[in-house]
Amino acid sequence: MKRTIILILPLCLLFAVGCKKDNSRISIFAENMSGDSKVWVDPAQVNGATWLEGETVNLNGDVYTIAIDDNGFYLSNTAELTSNLYAIYPASLQADGNNIAVVNNNSTGTITISSLAVNFTGNGHEVIFPMASTAEAGSDKLLFNHLTGGMRVTLANATATIVASVKMITYGDEAIPPVALDGITVTTQWAAQGPTAPMGDVGQIEGDQDIKYSCEMSFAMQTNGEAGVTIPDGGDITFCVPVTVRSVKRLTVIGYDTDGTVLFTKTRSFTTAQPIERNHMYSLPTIQIN
Repeated sequence: MKRTIILILPLCLLFAVGCKKDNSRISIFAENMSGDSKVWVDPAQVNGATWLEGETVNLNGDVYTIAIDDNGFYLSNTAELTSNLYAIYPASLQADGNNIAVVNNNSTGTITISSLAVNFTGNGHEVIFPMASTAEAGSDKLLFNHLTGGMRVTLANATATIVASVKMITYGDEAIPPVALDGITVTTQWAAQGPTAPMGDVGQIEGDQDIKYSCEMSFAMQTNGEAGVTIPDGGDITFCVPVTVRSVKRLTVIGYDTDGTVLFTKTRSFTTAQPIERNHMYSLPTIQIN
């Protein structure tokens, strides 16, 4: 599927763009994430993040495709919608390294992520950040709000390495609670996350007892849709990903080659749990992998 990457105006200007009232289309916008992150993002300039043509949204339980024209990004063929609007981005997706299951029951919804693609294109990369929106019946605009926080990750090395996939495991206190917007409450979670149990016999508990919750995030690393991202000699790569926990006390990053061989395992612990708030982007210190 051919995708078009186009940078959009800052949010403060978006609503000043003249969009003609059209009952067969709904214009879509997104709030900033301390500098915005939606589908295509340049990690060095996150306020330039934008939608991608051809991506999909679950609107009132049905799937609509994101399109673009001179007035901006929009959902088309929406004339049949006569009730209030309940939208979740993305719609369910199992393709191109993404495996996401979405349930939209209008007033409630869930997004369960098994894996996400981080696809490097040009100066940035494509990645999905879950969002949701509501509007009254007959509205021709949807303003999407982020459902998670974000993490900016930099991997550096001394010798050239091709990374095919990355697994990130966060340990903290709990998952983010369901996000309640104006009329819709959405739970966003990774498929592999939940409470952790302490190790050891009674009276001999081992490990960090402050860690009560873990989340395992899997990313397919791609370049222009092909498997693998090359980190050059003495170079690094930076990418942004959604985070579905309330805090991080310890973080483990595991990189894999194309054949599944483990390339590196790096763990970083924090003296105190680092809070993760919805709609904020957090930068990790550079992780040196070799």
